[in-house]
Amino acid sequence: MTEDLFQMLKNDHDNVKNLLKEASDKKDSSKFREIKNQLNIHMESEEKYFYPRLKYIDEDGMNQSFKEHDEAKEIIKDMERIHWKDKEWMNKLNELRKTVEAHVEKEETTIFPESERLSNLQREEIAQNIEEEKMRKKLKSIPHEKLMPLPDNIDIPRTIPASKVKIPSMYANGDIEYEDAKGNNVDKENATHIRLTGIDRRSDIVVGPVKPKGMIRLTLYFNDENSPETKEKSTSSKSKVFNEEYKPIKK
Repeated sequence: MTEDLFQMLKNDHDNVKNLLKEASDKKDSSKFREIKNQLNIHMESEEKYFYPRLKYIDEDGMNQSFKEHDEAKEIIKDMERIHWKDKEWMNKLNELRKTVEAHVEKEETTIFPESERLSNLQREEIAQNIEEEKMRKKLKSIPHEKLMPLPDNIDIPRTIPASKVKIPSMYANGDIEYEDAKGNNVDKENATHIRLTGIDRRSDIVVGPVKPKGMIRLTLYFNDENSPETKEKSTSSKSKVFNEEYKPIKK
């Protein structure tokens, strides 16, 4: 079942606010890329699926929300033009934090209550669309440009048609597991698939006769707050497979 729309958006808000607070309090620029990506994905999803539904409910609130998003985007552009060691960069980070916090406060106390006039079906549809949009964008952020054959040190059973498969390099040095067709861990002799965990510990790629034929399956793991999780936690009962995206085998 799709997560409640308002809880989903609030989780996004809390995640970005925490990242901004940590970066601002510690004067840490290393979080900027994650902050930028999280904000852009969230804002674009709201603008595409949530805000247009507000036009006949709270048009002024909708217009103001678009404006506040534009303000945040401009600050991000300014930060990209300034060297992170420049004092002005940290001033911009603090400005972004204040802008986002003010926007979130207004949205959660004004926009969300007004949006409860949407039907349950409408809210569920918006949440589903946002969830899918976020996943599409997160998949694009995974580096696929550096493709390489499966490393020679991986002992691949003959039952696995992987000889011509090329994978993103981030999976070449990750953990290797052997599985049967149902995803259960088995010994190598009984394996029909191999699972390679990326060095980011947030994604897997499964090589084997998965459906549709001629594809490899990329899996991203997220916890119940839709935040990337490590693989160890992703197999627990409190986490979930957020997608099973099929990609063509590279020859």
